[in-house]
Amino acid sequence: MIGYKKWISLSSVAAVLLVLSFCSNKPFSDEEPVLKRIIYTLNRQHYAPLELNDSFSMKVFQNTLENMDGNKQFFTQEDIAKFSTYKFSIDDQVNAGRFDFFDTVWKVMQARLDYIEPLVIAQLEKPYNYSEELEYFQGEDQKNYPKNLEEIIQLWNLWTRYQTVDKLYNKLEGQKNLKGPDSLKNIKPFDTLELKARAETKDLVSNWFKRWRKMDRQDQIAFFANTIAEVYDPHTNYFPPADRDNFDISMTGKLEGIGATLSERDGYIKVERIVPGSASYKQGDLKAGDLILKVGQADEEPV
Repeated sequence: MIGYKKWISLSSVAAVLLVLSFCSNKPFSDEEPVLKRIIYTLNRQHYAPLELNDSFSMKVFQNTLENMDGNKQFFTQEDIAKFSTYKFSIDDQVNAGRFDFFDTVWKVMQARLDYIEPLVIAQLEKPYNYSEELEYFQGEDQKNYPKNLEEIIQLWNLWTRYQTVDKLYNKLEGQKNLKGPDSLKNIKPFDTLELKARAETKDLVSNWFKRWRKMDRQDQIAFFANTIAEVYDPHTNYFPPADRDNFDISMTGKLEGIGATLSERDGYIKVERIVPGSASYKQGDLKAGDLILKVGQADEEPV
């Protein structure tokens, strides 16, 4: 079952942004029906449904690559040629609930993470030569995908240099603004600031790669679902169950899921009301005003 919130308007001073979100009400145990349910919902609830054809496939193809490697730092031209064999068949895969294209791209992405990270981290272990004059283009200025893995590493080394130089420059400029009698005590030598700048860049790289690696199958499906949803319009998003709950709480401060409206009050989860006809209503023990201190499943120890 797919539940969906229709139009939710978020007002600002100058404009009103309309957002269509849709979600699964319960965690999905198998992935095959997910795409079918998403497309079913989009094509019946979206204000501008799309026909699933080669044009749709091409848009999903381009959006997937943009979302996964917008700066052209992971995939080679050979990879793109391999992915392009799916360019006009993604609509058929989506109709069948299959992830052939996405899984192919994701597998290559994981291989790139394993290849790039240790080489980049090793590069950050020693100081750069700051007397060199180098050029680095990113994003839209990076017109083509790298030809091979060697070019990918060259791009990453330029990117880490850029990040390190930027951090180092800010630290040096910050020292210029130190004032007062104790300012000299807080002045740090160039080598110390340079080492700290490289360490911060190393943390940036490690955290970036860690975020990619920690995505489980549901995260991957949600990633691809959102890639598809964005083809309809940039404000349409798929929410997996946990994200949907967080969204509900952030918008209303309340969560409905067990047949009771819950809210957080002074660090406690409080039952605001019981939904008539729900499981909680029929079971009868839970009452409005109750505070939920522990949760248990069947004979398991409550936590």
